[in-house]
Parts: sequence; structure tokens; C-alpha cells
Amino acid sequence: MITESFTLKPKEIKYIGEIYGDRCGGNGDITIMVHDKNERDLNYIENNVADIDINTIVVEPVKATLRDNKATE
Repeated sequence: MITESFTLKPKEIKYIGEIYGDRCGGNGDITIMVHDKNERDLNYIENNVADIDINTIVVEPVKATLRDNKATE
């Protein structure tokens, strides 16, 4: 569960990380992983996305925390 808040300012590009969700087993639990892949991702943006100054991107990866309660249907 991502519980850390983040904000965006007008015209701001913010990199918060690579977020991946995976349903595990048959019990309905979902695992969320957050990977800080900014070197890879910002390099891709710099080389493949026109009109973005890579130096203006704010890098602020969010952190996932464990959740005590499980989702119920």
C-alpha cells in the first residue's frame, strides 16, 4: 500500500518510481512493489521524448509500507 503522499505543481513532471502490482495466490492478496529506476527511466525520457528538459524532472520515489488490515469484499 502506498501511504506516502506526493504533490504536483503546475507544469511539473515528477518521477515517483516504477509501481508494479501482482495478485498472489488464491487468497486475494495483492503485492505492490515500488522500484526506484530513475536512472533507466530518465535516460529513456531524455533519449526518446522531445521537448522535455531532463533537469527539470523532480525525482521523489514513494515508499510502500505494509498494511495491517486486508481488503474485504
